Amino acid sequence: MSFSGFSGCDFHVEGHSLGGIETGIIVPEWKLALDIGRGRRPFVRCDHIALTHTHMDHVGGLPYVLSLRQLFRMKPPTVYVHAKLADSLRSMLDSWGPLQRHDLECNIVPVEAGGRYELRRGLWLEPFRTRHVVPSVGYTVIRETEKLRPELADSSREEIVEMRERGVSVTHAVRDPLLSFTGDTLPEALDDDPSWAAARVVIHEATFLDDSKAYEACRAGGHTHLTDL
Repeated sequence: MSFSGFSGCDFHVEGHSLGGIETGIIVPEWKLALDIGRGRRPFVRCDHIALTHTHMDHVGGLPYVLSLRQLFRMKPPTVYVHAKLADSLRSMLDSWGPLQRHDLECNIVPVEAGGRYELRRGLWLEPFRTRHVVPSVGYTVIRETEKLRPELADSSREEIVEMRERGVSVTHAVRDPLLSFTGDTLPEALDDDPSWAAARVVIHEATFLDDSKAYEACRAGGHTHLTDL
């Protein structure tokens, strides 16, 4: 399945997903990839690559994308991955060095559910817990802006300036969850932490849509069936 866009948002989502074959999502405005699938050409433009887990259909294209970025003299991207998988991912990428006679360059950031990672000023990547057969996380992208504290709404500009000069905080952070993506997971991930479902756009991966595979087998593989939703 391919999909593109969401109305009412100031960002654009493009993606491809076919169970066991390929899953990858791009938000061009943020230069962000959520999983990378087979590494289609548009993923080359992503400075940030957030991996939900390291199964081949979600991460197989990473070496290819890194190699293309180096060919085009682009800076190494930042790759976010579950902390328990970071060393193995690095080893996999390093194994390409002798084959290509040059190293694949990227900055690997080990992540944990509950952490916060800055994509750019005011835009944060927050992993949340998911349930799969390998260590995994989902991601929520949060926009954070500073707004005047409500109790100061009737204060004059001069009063606010005077408070700032005295070191008094006059603003508070306002969080706006924009996009959540689960990757492969059992549906119980929503019970573990329902906050990710409050995002403006939620992409929950339902790997199986019909009875072509037994429901019990679907759950054993750590996947969501359409009937779970």
